[in-house]
Amino acid sequence: IFDKDGVARDYVFLETNPPFERQSHLHNVMGKRMREVEPRTEQRWYDVYGSVALSRVAKRFIDYTNYPGDRWYDVFAFPIGQPDERRVGVLFSDITQQKLAEAALLESRTRLADEVEALRRLHEMTMQVMSAPDIQTALDEVLDASLTLLQADFGVIQLLDPHSRLLKVVANAGLEKEIVEAISKVATSSGSAVQRALKTGARI
Repeated sequence: IFDKDGVARDYVFLETNPPFERQSHLHNVMGKRMREVEPRTEQRWYDVYGSVALSRVAKRFIDYTNYPGDRWYDVFAFPIGQPDERRVGVLFSDITQQKLAEAALLESRTRLADEVEALRRLHEMTMQVMSAPDIQTALDEVLDASLTLLQADFGVIQLLDPHSRLLKVVANAGLEKEIVEAISKVATSSGSAVQRALKTGARI
């Protein structure tokens, strides 16, 4: 169904087969318009079916829809009947689980690559700290490597002054001057995450 400007705006279900409801997750659609069944359907689906109806050229594609229910489909759309009928046949499969598996595999590979890079940086950091000309350079190297390992944007290193019992900022990355000044000296009795990590020897 096209508007006066020739843009596909809707379509009517003329015939479905038994697996249709299982694959599409749409029910009781015969004779109904898609916008009546699911008015939130993205316009690009109407565009591609409209293109097939007018051009009489079949299309194979994979696409995603939020409606109904966040799903991926492998679709083959092809013209049927006479040109003036503007009818389109659609063969499709719900490939959501396959896409989720692919995404999980990609995430796993990315995480593995990140871990390998982290190990490389850790080794690099160890060598640099061992050869650092002074303690400040070593601390900056430790902080930089730690940010990479943890994929963090900001960080500080605080050292305990044994005389004042204050935790003092000795290296920082990404923090504004005002924030660094505000945490430049933290009492070990403050109950902060830093204080608790120092006390327990564990990550907080």
